[in-house]
Amino acid sequence: MTTENTALRTRYNRTRDENERLESEVSKLNNKVSNLEQISKPLAGLEDQIKELRAQNYELQSWRGRAQSLSISLEEEKRKSKALPQESRDREADRKGDDLYKQEINRELSTVL
Repeated sequence: MTTENTALRTRYNRTRDENERLESEVSKLNNKVSNLEQISKPLAGLEDQIKELRAQNYELQSWRGRAQSLSISLEEEKRKSKALPQESRDREADRKGDDLYKQEINRELSTVL
């Protein structure tokens, strides 16, 4: 019986030592988990800010696209408005030329008749 008791005592001591070592390891891991949780709280806030900033960025890109489109439209309108007066002047000059030509023809006809 004594040999058996000694073997059991030795086995008990080894198991107890292993248990203490494992408890110490669990305690260290719990501390690491606690530290990681403290670190992750601000990160979660930052992730929310990142999502919000991405949404704002998308919205701003959308507005920039609209602004560019309006700028192009405005440039086209400016170009057209510059072209219209020139076209009007050209038409006016053509009309005056036509009027002078008609007057000349009428004068010639009146002299002939």
